[in-house]
Amino acid sequence: MGPRGAAGIFEEHPLVKPAKIWLVSAMDSADGRAAERAQAEQAASRLSGEAVRQVYALTSHAAMQTAAILAAPHGLEVQAQDGSPEPGEAASAEELRTAAHRAREVLEAIARRTSGRTAIVVTSRAVIQLVVCDLLGMPLDHREQIGQESCAANLLIRQDYGWVIESVNDDCRVTEPPESAG
Repeated sequence: MGPRGAAGIFEEHPLVKPAKIWLVSAMDSADGRAAERAQAEQAASRLSGEAVRQVYALTSHAAMQTAAILAAPHGLEVQAQDGSPEPGEAASAEELRTAAHRAREVLEAIARRTSGRTAIVVTSRAVIQLVVCDLLGMPLDHREQIGQESCAANLLIRQDYGWVIESVNDDCRVTEPPESAG
């Protein structure tokens, strides 16, 4: 076997640099009630210091609305991403496996486009729970055990050797420091 050039390395390892993916759960409703909008705005504030290059919305109008709020501080347009499945509440084991596989395919494609950069991906709680369960190697029918608040941020890093979960269900709430006793 002869020496490989750069093209051979890139084909074997499509991620030259890690991709940082903030996977954020969409608001619960597409109309963005005041409390949900406030949660989305807190998440936007929390992520405003990140060097985000792309913002994607998967599956729903609520995801598009949430993504628009998150994209605003970065001056970015939201890119709609089709193909991420929405598992039903009474999904069979096979349907869950198919949905998890499809969600991973979508995230892998986004990670390849994001290599060396940061992206925000907004989708439903159910899809996030499936992805986290799958990455942790948990049975998919235990997905409800993965906490996921409205507009919560989950930090995933795609390395060349696989996914790293850095944070799950960060609700991005800004808390006031406790008052000092005086």
